[in-house]
Amino acid sequence: MIAMPFYLHSAGLGAGLLFFLLSMILAADAAVLTHRLRIMGPNTYVALMRKAVGPKGEILAVACVLLAGWGSAVAWIKFIGDNLARFLPFHLPSQGYIAIVMMPLFCCAWVDEITVLERFSYMGLLAGQLFVILLVILATPHWEEFPSYLAAQPFLRYKSFPVAMGLAVFCNEGLVVMSPEVSASMSHPETFAISVALAVTYFSVNYLLMSLCGDFLYSYVAHDAVAQEVTLSSAFTVTPTHQAMVLCYVLQLLLTFPSSLFVMFRNVEQLGAGSWCNSHFTHFRRSACGGRCWRVVLILSFSAVAMVLPRFGDFLAVFGALANSLCIYILPHWAFSKDASHGRKFTSWLVMLVFGLCCGGLAAVVSLQKLF
Repeated sequence: MIAMPFYLHSAGLGAGLLFFLLSMILAADAAVLTHRLRIMGPNTYVALMRKAVGPKGEILAVACVLLAGWGSAVAWIKFIGDNLARFLPFHLPSQGYIAIVMMPLFCCAWVDEITVLERFSYMGLLAGQLFVILLVILATPHWEEFPSYLAAQPFLRYKSFPVAMGLAVFCNEGLVVMSPEVSASMSHPETFAISVALAVTYFSVNYLLMSLCGDFLYSYVAHDAVAQEVTLSSAFTVTPTHQAMVLCYVLQLLLTFPSSLFVMFRNVEQLGAGSWCNSHFTHFRRSACGGRCWRVVLILSFSAVAMVLPRFGDFLAVFGALANSLCIYILPHWAFSKDASHGRKFTSWLVMLVFGLCCGGLAAVVSLQKLF
């Protein structure tokens, strides 16, 4: 969410709004597809792809979940370190805050049930909502300039639109990957599609408010460029309101991040549950001691990379384009198209080719060039 003003500015106003809404609709569709596939039995994304597509689908699913989860972990820890270093008065470098945050994250290696994290996620959602509300309040005194802002924005920015595509896709991966487990835990799974529609509507409204208000306030009103992290824009100065907003968003990440980590751990640990891969490493990783060890190593790895990462937004765009495009636009539709009885093979192949391969590939190439 924090990169959405930069996304909108990079895409152009009209193209950015249209592509974001389309990406949310396609993500909701992919989530519903995985729910419909869950009648085959498995209740995790990776296990579902193994059942529907076979070993190749399982390997791709694990790679996507691991890359997307690892990439988001690096990016958010980088965000926390950079912003606490700027907005707190303790004169610690970003790397110091990352090392501090890394300590409680190790506790995630010992979480075995996502229900433990639900209450924290609700509080994190409330903190994120407060961030958006404060941003809208800050933009309100300038609303008389909003029509001029809309008129001044180009419909499409050709050069930076590919990077924007990767950022838009990054928002939606969790919705799809978590859908089998959410569906399995519902007392009335027949309401899953309605629940997804409501969730997507809620998040879309907040993302669009964040995009429009952030770009309007810190780019147009400030006569400056909005940063990849809107909180690091030049106009996002160190004031009490901005400090409160940063602390709200950091709190939201710290409270919701463990749930994302758990989903990544759970799905990767499904690798090799079938007979095709029954190696000693698989037994080690799925054992109590081995499972804790590999989780700790993973937490160490993304914390270390966050300490040396140069830019937040381009990194998100690369991983969104690569892993999330596969998770959302390719694997669910590939699995669903295996069953000809569903009668939507053409639609699934169209989504895979246009959004998965063409859009995802273009966004990945351009984002990689900008990252390095």
